[in-house]
Amino acid sequence: MKSVFISVILCLLSVPLLVNAQSKKRYFYYDTVDRQTSKGLADYQIVYTPDSTGLFSFEKRKMSDDRLLMNGHCVSPDSESRTGSFVSYHENGTPNEYGQYLNNKRVGLWKTYTDSSKLKEEGSYVEGKQEGLWKYYYENSKQLWYNVDMVADKRDGTLKSFYRNGKLKRIEQLDKGVTISGECYDKDGKDIEFTPFEQMPYTSYSIPQFLAANVHYPLKALDGYVQGRVFATFVIDKQGNVTKLKISKSLTKECDAEVMRVMRLMPKWVPGVMDDELVEVWYTQPVRFKLED
Repeated sequence: MKSVFISVILCLLSVPLLVNAQSKKRYFYYDTVDRQTSKGLADYQIVYTPDSTGLFSFEKRKMSDDRLLMNGHCVSPDSESRTGSFVSYHENGTPNEYGQYLNNKRVGLWKTYTDSSKLKEEGSYVEGKQEGLWKYYYENSKQLWYNVDMVADKRDGTLKSFYRNGKLKRIEQLDKGVTISGECYDKDGKDIEFTPFEQMPYTSYSIPQFLAANVHYPLKALDGYVQGRVFATFVIDKQGNVTKLKISKSLTKECDAEVMRVMRLMPKWVPGVMDDELVEVWYTQPVRFKLED
């Protein structure tokens, strides 16, 4: 009887220790280009906490003001295993987008909101790709702007756009993102000349040739046999200028700086058009540094 009593006591004592180990938070710190760094140099932190479901909940917060940037769930304490609910936030703290992940892929219904909490877009994902009818709304309005059939992230089927008064503006048929036919109407419903809903920005010159002619291998990277790719993210504004330039994936400081220098030299583009209006468009441009054999 005595041995049984001692055994029970030992089990009870071990439980709090086990729970404490499972509930331990894990902190990771990152700089402005998403490289892991020390707390003192970090731009943001991600905190992972085990929960009762066997998953980890996580919070991404800005270091300067502790502002919440996103939260959700994942299988392990890393950014490549998201599973469960997910929410990202605007600078003013209102939700930006929310939905569900499964095995790090978006699934089910996702919604995106403006910073004034108005619905901006909604639609479904299957295995991480847009599928079915997606709806997009005029900014800060309940009025539908356009809807389109999506298949594996491509516009494939019918696209309809509407004036702000709700009247039909355009019907367009697409095949894997390529316009094959369409009709346009004025605000009175009369036929007018058809124009495609979207025209992406483009250049009158070859981007690969421009980069090849202007990017120089930094001496420090050359001496260190550094090879790899830098990813530059930027916006083509309504005038065709390269703006909001930043490095989204770093290689070395010297290579990053060289890519920034050259991208700032890039001549103007022809700006993008959406529904007959000039628009800003985000781009990501990889630049490869490779040594000759």
